[in-house]
Amino acid sequence: MNDFTDVSLNEQLSLAQTSSDPEALTHLANHHLEVIRNAVAFNPKTPAEVLSQLAEDDNKWVRFAVASNPSAPSDSLTFLARIENVKVRMNVAANFNAPPGLLAILASDRHKSVRLAIAANPSAPLEALARLIQDRKKSIPAAVAGNFNAGAEILVVLSSNRRKKVRMAVSGNLGTPADLLSQLGKDDNWEVRQSVASNLSTPRNVLALLAADQKTLVRKSIGANLNTPSSILVELANDASEKTRVAVAGNSSTPPHVLDLLAFSGRKLIHVAVAGNASTLPATLSWLIADPRTNIRMSVAGNPRITPNLCEQLAEDSSWRVRNELAKNPNTRQSSLSKLADDETKPVQISVAENPSTPLHTLEALAANQRTSIRIAAASNSSTSTQLISRLSQDSDWEVRNSVAKNLATQPDLLSRLADDENKWVRRSVGGNPNTSTEILIGLAADDRVQTRIAVAFNPNATQDILEKLAADQRTEIQIAVAGNPNTPPESLVELAKIDNGLVRRNIAKNPNTPSTVFADLAEDPSKLVRTSVAYNSTTPSATLTRLAADGREDIRVAVALNVATPPGTLSVLASDRRKAIRIALAHNPNTPQEALDRLAIDQRKAVHNAVKANPNYQPDTQGILSD
Repeated sequence: MNDFTDVSLNEQLSLAQTSSDPEALTHLANHHLEVIRNAVAFNPKTPAEVLSQLAEDDNKWVRFAVASNPSAPSDSLTFLARIENVKVRMNVAANFNAPPGLLAILASDRHKSVRLAIAANPSAPLEALARLIQDRKKSIPAAVAGNFNAGAEILVVLSSNRRKKVRMAVSGNLGTPADLLSQLGKDDNWEVRQSVASNLSTPRNVLALLAADQKTLVRKSIGANLNTPSSILVELANDASEKTRVAVAGNSSTPPHVLDLLAFSGRKLIHVAVAGNASTLPATLSWLIADPRTNIRMSVAGNPRITPNLCEQLAEDSSWRVRNELAKNPNTRQSSLSKLADDETKPVQISVAENPSTPLHTLEALAANQRTSIRIAAASNSSTSTQLISRLSQDSDWEVRNSVAKNLATQPDLLSRLADDENKWVRRSVGGNPNTSTEILIGLAADDRVQTRIAVAFNPNATQDILEKLAADQRTEIQIAVAGNPNTPPESLVELAKIDNGLVRRNIAKNPNTPSTVFADLAEDPSKLVRTSVAYNSTTPSATLTRLAADGREDIRVAVALNVATPPGTLSVLASDRRKAIRIALAHNPNTPQEALDRLAIDQRKAVHNAVKANPNYQPDTQGILSD
């Protein structure tokens, strides 16, 4: 890739995995190496339009990654669900943002792994979960039992299941009603009782009964439960099992005087737990920092209730790992952070530079450090002063200036200066900063580097005038970004729709500013993905949706059936379509007319009439149809 010639392959991979910069991710999505495209596809910060592009990638592992991405658009997930590759469908089924209608369809998939993913998905509709509790594969009812949104009726049925794993899942479900948890707390199987003991929804009287359980792991779970009454924790602090006592020592609900006693137990694991507990008294922590074991002192250093006196002592600890934990702690005393800023170990200095509680004079000293990584950390700190940010904006190292350009606390006048930086990555970061002013964005929109122009095209503050100029840019990546920006003026979208590029037209099909006349043309687009995007768009005119309802592709008709903007008459016509997926989609649409729902309710396929049951607008007086 020409725009990344000065960046190593490892750095490109790191950008693909962690970057939130739309411009960089757009470029990397076109990389010739599969591993780079795959990393972009997995990145939850990747823009929807880029994920739409990668959903059509030739490599199955890239498509697999898109299917699992929570930012993947609905139409892309619907498209991927039609792919025969079971691993791709499995990831779609597990995606929290997948449309309910699509999840209902996948609940009937022939592959166990796909149905299992639906069973565990909290976004799965109730009718799909109700169907899956009858599944012959043992793991699927257990997955439904653990689903927080399974509903009381389903959980009641599963609580009496003969398989312990199913009952364990119900016992551990935070959505399980209190009366069911009380019943399961008396289960013959200790693992079921342990799940009840761990559940934060378990009533206190049930926890009290389980505290006397003969099984150590049940008592340990009671000791760790934040809702366990203090009187019970006092008793468990003297339990014969060390595992139980460690659990009590780490529980923030444990009374301080009990933690004090546990601190003198002589057992390392108990000491570590007490040292990190926010309820531990300062006097107890003072005793623990004298312990020769590093892990215990590290635990004290990260304690949110650390005192100034403890900070002073730990700042001089012989172990750099202890000092580093202290440097990371936002509750560390400022004088101690200043002392740690002079630490001989680089990681400790970086942690101080990143800590939002570090005093200004200390940040100023760190900003003058010879190590670039320390200056980068100081430049990214949200507490860094305007004066210090100004100084760092003139740093000789471009990575430091780039950190300033990304910082949301950077003042407009500094962003203006950095907009003229000689380094393209700095200018790109200014172009992507949501605080960059319109005046600066106007200048950057004419930058000679494509990365910068793309960043401006993605910027939510880009005005219609800026986007209109960028729409005339000949670079495809910029056209794609402009087409997807909700601020792009309708006139520009009309012109962009004439470009022979499917990704540009697809973004236009998704854009809420797209004129109705353009939708009419896009509905005839040769690309099925463009037509699908039109079918999903809630601003698509009724006439266009009616035309797409007759499209030869089933997935496009499904999108029309799901669209709340589809006219009732069109939905009624679609109710005559015999395709199961379309009929389920219609049953989910709250605007589907009553007469169409009546026809769907007598469908021989259980998934269809179950979906009708779940429709909030289905009239009670016709529910007799569903009595089977």
